[in-house]
Amino acid sequence: MPLKPALHIHPKSILFAADLSHESENALRHAVAVARHYGATLHLAHVVNSMGFVLAGPEAFGLANEAAMRDLGALEKRLCANGALGGIKHDAVVRRGDVWPQIEALIDEDEVDMVVIGTHGRRGIGRLVLGSVAEEIFRCAECPVVTVGPAFDPQGGLGTVRQARPVLFATNFKPASLSALPYAATFARERQVKLVMLHVIPLLPIPPHGHWDRADDLMERRRVAEENAVAHLHTLLREYPHAEVECVAKCGETVDEILKLANNLQVDVIAMGLHRTDHVQAASHLRTTIAYEVVCRAHCAVFTARD
Repeated sequence: MPLKPALHIHPKSILFAADLSHESENALRHAVAVARHYGATLHLAHVVNSMGFVLAGPEAFGLANEAAMRDLGALEKRLCANGALGGIKHDAVVRRGDVWPQIEALIDEDEVDMVVIGTHGRRGIGRLVLGSVAEEIFRCAECPVVTVGPAFDPQGGLGTVRQARPVLFATNFKPASLSALPYAATFARERQVKLVMLHVIPLLPIPPHGHWDRADDLMERRRVAEENAVAHLHTLLREYPHAEVECVAKCGETVDEILKLANNLQVDVIAMGLHRTDHVQAASHLRTTIAYEVVCRAHCAVFTARD
C-alpha cells in the first residue's frame, strides 16, 4: 500500500493539556516554544478529573473546579508577566469530567491540529491515573501529539538557540508505525537536519534444544536480518526523498535501542506511529507499552501520529 504524501507540520491551533503540577513545567515550556515557532494559537486546558471525586461528592468536585480555575488563571498571568506568551494568541479553559472525552471535545471545538502533553512517567499505582491518561490521549487523538516526559532536557528542542539536531523515526514496519514517517521526513527537511530511520529487530529466541550450535551462526543471522531491515528502510524513502538520511537496524530490546540511538545522536525529537485501540486504558493499566516507556525515558520530546 503506497504511503501518504508528505504532511507539512504547520499547526495553527495547539492544545496544551495542563495538569498544573511542577513536573509539567518542561511540557509547558515546550508547548509555548512550539506555538511561537509556528505562530499558532495556544489553548491552555486543564480537566478536573471526575475520577477522584466519585466518593467525595459534588461539593468537593466544585471546590476542586474553583481551585483549578484560580491556578490556571494564575499560570496564564505569570506567563504573560514574564513575556513567555508575548505575541502568542492564547486562551485558558477548565473543564470537568473524564480527561480524554473533555480533551477530545476541545480538539473539535478549537480545531486543534496538535496536542502537547506531559507525563510524570510514573509506574505502578501512580500510572493507573497519570500514565493511562497520557497514553489515552496520544493513542486516541486524531491529530499529532507531542509528549514531554520527566527525563526531557529543557535545553533541547524548539525554542533553543543551539543548532537543530537530527530527527529519529522508529518503525517496526507495520502500517500503523509508518503513520509518523511523513511528518518526520518533512520536519527534518524543513529544519535541514538529518533524518535517522531505525528498525529494532527483536532478539532471536533460543532454539528448542536450548543453545546455538555455533556462536558465529547467531551473528550471521543477526547480520543478515540487519542488512535486510536497512534495505527495507531505504525503500520507504522513495516516497520521501531527503538530502541527509541514515538508516539503522539493530538487534536488541526495542525501547533500549531507540533511546540509545536517540541519546548518542542527541536528537531533537523521536517520531513514532501508533495504532489505535478501543481498550487503551486496559492495555496501559496491565503493561507498560513501548511508546509509553520511550516517553518516560527520552531526553527529547516524542512525536506520535495515529493510524
